[in-house]
Amino acid sequence: MSEGHWCSEHETVFFKKGKMKGYAHPIGKTGVWHNEPEEGGDEIPESVIAEEKADNSNKNKSYALSYAKDVIVAGIASGQLEFTKVKTATTVLADSFLDWLNK
Repeated sequence: MSEGHWCSEHETVFFKKGKMKGYAHPIGKTGVWHNEPEEGGDEIPESVIAEEKADNSNKNKSYALSYAKDVIVAGIASGQLEFTKVKTATTVLADSFLDWLNK
């Protein structure tokens, strides 16, 4: 998230990427952009930061489980993993991936 680039008026983050000359954000689906004032935006509210952290945590859990599933399926298909050990292997791998993603 862009620190100090918060638009209190529209409750969203000003961002800058590509060839943008300054920070801005689109206003809904109107096609109109709101440029950040020269003095900068406001500080991002703690509630927004906490919400984004929670969203990222949930995404990381989904990614970790998906990666673990892919490894388990490959292990079963190659004959290197017995089907009876899938539950334990999935849990261990998912926890390992989650730790790695959260670093």
